[in-house]
Amino acid sequence: MFDYPWTTSTTPSQEFGATLAKHALDIAFVLQLFVYIAEHVRQHGVSLGSLQSQYASICTARLPTSAPVEIPANATMEQLGHIDQMTQHHIEQRENVIRGEAEAYRCVRIRIGSLASAPLDCFFASVTSETFSAYHRTP
Repeated sequence: MFDYPWTTSTTPSQEFGATLAKHALDIAFVLQLFVYIAEHVRQHGVSLGSLQSQYASICTARLPTSAPVEIPANATMEQLGHIDQMTQHHIEQRENVIRGEAEAYRCVRIRIGSLASAPLDCFFASVTSETFSAYHRTP
């Protein structure tokens, strides 16, 4: 037999199994809190992104079970909100690209400007629809 450095009568595999079981319970508890937080957010009309909801669930899991649900108001929560907004913007941009690939004509975008002037974004799709509509009138 091996001599283990700890004083308990359990083997490393038993301790690993116990740690793994506790970890699985912790994950299940956080998932339950995630649903509970989502309901709390719906009831109070708070707008949270997915990362913010996950962070709020983990923060609530650290509190005693009798503590009320509190949405964190710290720098981490603000940063996660910014990341959620950037993710949503990226998804919208990707959907626009996919929609553009399905159309017969492509939207052309150019940026006019130099180092001395501010860049001017020009979208030909909007220019042609607004500017040239006056020239394409039928008699």
